[in-house]
Amino acid sequence: VDAGDWQRAEEFFAKAVEVCPMDERVQSHYAEALWQRGARKDAVEHMKEAVRLSGGEPDLVVRLGEMHLATGDLPQANHLAESVVASGRQLASAYRLRGDIRRRREEFEEALADYHRALAIEPVYPEVQMAVAAVYYRQDRPQRVLSTLQAMAGSYPSGEEPAEMLYWQGLAYKALGRREQAVAHLAKAEERGLRSAD
Repeated sequence: VDAGDWQRAEEFFAKAVEVCPMDERVQSHYAEALWQRGARKDAVEHMKEAVRLSGGEPDLVVRLGEMHLATGDLPQANHLAESVVASGRQLASAYRLRGDIRRRREEFEEALADYHRALAIEPVYPEVQMAVAAVYYRQDRPQRVLSTLQAMAGSYPSGEEPAEMLYWQGLAYKALGRREQAVAHLAKAEERGLRSAD
């Protein structure tokens, strides 16, 4: 979605909120449009309203938690993640959110436990598989990085692997001293638009 589309979406949902202020779906869509346009504070307020109107719909609670995490409010993000996990709802995204918070706090073993719980609920979850690889890399376990990503690679047609996956594979090969494979994977990641100082 380009910036113009998000601007049009924001305008449309702003009008919709005026007409239907008590509709949680309208509030959540408006929040997403605001978020994509960079109006993060307003986006959080509208997502809070969506959560309130929905009576705490778990998917909206998790999305609000993701917004808090992205703005650096870890305590609030954690509170929301814990509330969904404690509700007993088997929501992979709630475990992913809690794992992301724990990874940010460098609680790597706890983060891995959450990520594996998310994968038990939703086995094909590329963002979580990538997060697992990132944690293994931080723990200096490059072989585990590769095995995690090789399991994930099978779900993509050849030549369509995400740039981030190629990046982590390249770093893992580098850590293992397999320079040619590292260079090949990092070059492919760069071709697909990934720019990184690493």
